[in-house]
Amino acid sequence: AAKAKKPRGPAWYGEAWARDDGLVLNLPVFNGCGRHFKRLLLRAIRFYEYEDHGKETWFDFDTEEICTLDTLASDRLPPLLMKTVGQKLDAGDPISSGGDYDSKLVVVLSGTVEKLVGDSTSGGRCVVRRLTRGDCEGLPEFLGIGGTQQRTCALRAASDNTH
Repeated sequence: AAKAKKPRGPAWYGEAWARDDGLVLNLPVFNGCGRHFKRLLLRAIRFYEYEDHGKETWFDFDTEEICTLDTLASDRLPPLLMKTVGQKLDAGDPISSGGDYDSKLVVVLSGTVEKLVGDSTSGGRCVVRRLTRGDCEGLPEFLGIGGTQQRTCALRAASDNTH
């Protein structure tokens, strides 16, 4: 049998993508960004997914070694684990509160998320927007625009099985 050839030029050889990775990387805000930036963004997403699910090590069958997030080469991505993609939320589950300091970009993969203002530190009083698949919130905090990463609104799941 012929051995598979490694593609020429920059490629993400041997790495799996979730269907929703394309949804995030193709958000209009990232249209002008190059492949290198998108790769770093995807790497950051994978790191977050691993850390959020308490997974720090895995066995890499290509290199036959145990890998950790701390020692992973900068040109590699952790492997895709479908059970770590996104967070499953039920209706009413809080995602963030006003006043929270975080830099998470919230991208809705399925279900509905409500954006609330007015007393947002207590969960908000008035729904000003409903986000559905492909919508995102928290871009200024994610990009570090405005000098603060403090949330000005509350976000909560509006339907069961929201990801």
